Amino acid sequence: MGYFLFIYNAVIGVFSVFRRVLFSLVIGTLLIARMDYVVLMRGFEFLDTGKIYTSSETVWMPDRS
Repeated sequence: MGYFLFIYNAVIGVFSVFRRVLFSLVIGTLLIARMDYVVLMRGFEFLDTGKIYTSSETVWMPDRS
């Protein structure tokens, strides 16, 4: 009985991984357009290292660390 449950849990685990990867791909595809917005609340935007301020506009720079 123990051997059967081990195989059963392994199969369920593999399908769970595939389901989570597929779900992540779908949600990531839908939300990729929102990547240019700051996730932090107003007032905490200075904590975002990828955002720099110029005199007239805000320019996004990738994190180069």
